[in-house]
Amino acid sequence: MRLVKCLVVVGIAGGLLSATPTIDGTINPASEGWQVASYNPNASGYAGADLDTLYYYMSSDSLYLAIKTQNSASWDVAYGFGIDVNQEQDNGYVGNASTGTWDAWGRHLIFPNASPDYYAPDYEVYFWWEDDNDAITSVNLCTWTGSGWNFNSTDVTYATSGDGNTGLISLEFRISWSMLGSPERILVSTWIAGGDNSSAVDALPQAVSVTRVGDSDPTVTEWTDVDTLDQYVSITTPLGISEVSIRNFDILPAVGGFVIKGEGVFDYVIYTVDGREITRGSVRVSGEKKISLGLTPGLYIFKEKRGGHLRFIVIR
Repeated sequence: MRLVKCLVVVGIAGGLLSATPTIDGTINPASEGWQVASYNPNASGYAGADLDTLYYYMSSDSLYLAIKTQNSASWDVAYGFGIDVNQEQDNGYVGNASTGTWDAWGRHLIFPNASPDYYAPDYEVYFWWEDDNDAITSVNLCTWTGSGWNFNSTDVTYATSGDGNTGLISLEFRISWSMLGSPERILVSTWIAGGDNSSAVDALPQAVSVTRVGDSDPTVTEWTDVDTLDQYVSITTPLGISEVSIRNFDILPAVGGFVIKGEGVFDYVIYTVDGREITRGSVRVSGEKKISLGLTPGLYIFKEKRGGHLRFIVIR
């Protein structure tokens, strides 16, 4: 399967210094600092299930996410968000069609869990738009435990706009970083699905398997197939930005290993010159730290994992 990413490179000025959004159901990028993560202005063909834009904003203590739709009808639909906080293989919800392992709300969604980022949500946030009430009537912050889900409806602050004629027009919400484990980077996607045992009919970033064909009949295949949400947005969080901003490390060869000088968390991977990975690790450095690996003398490729910098290093 072809894996496609939508990568957002976040700078200090772009995501942290603007005015903090007000959670009131009205998205004002110019005055509130919302950043566009992904958009698809082309109509999905589903009058009550048509995403337009995914937004994000980060404060020092919270993650803000929002969506704007192009809805022109009010349908009973679920709005879902996936958040991956660790980008580790087999760590997060993946899903399995053969065993009937589905996501937090039982939607038939699979996540790629594929290199390089191993997108598999550790959290899902779900909202149910009820046509009869013309409003959100159910909210869950869902945490993957490794074998199932825990549900919480009290730690999501949200607001919407919309009515019985248009359905949901905008949705914005806030979750504290502490609720998400204070990650340094997150992967995010959003989607619209139907009721129980349905699948996605629209997604941002646009997933390859989600066909925007348009049909209000819930018996058509796109409502009831299995979708792999293989696209996502990568966002460096305030914690990650602060770590990267102070990253000014010196790496010096030492007998059987190397010495790191600097301040912060240092992630590394070491390869042979023909590209074979030998070892990897993570250490917090304050001043100077020696890493002894018992490497035989020779030339190695040294990669600073977070910064992505490659260099050759001679181990004596």
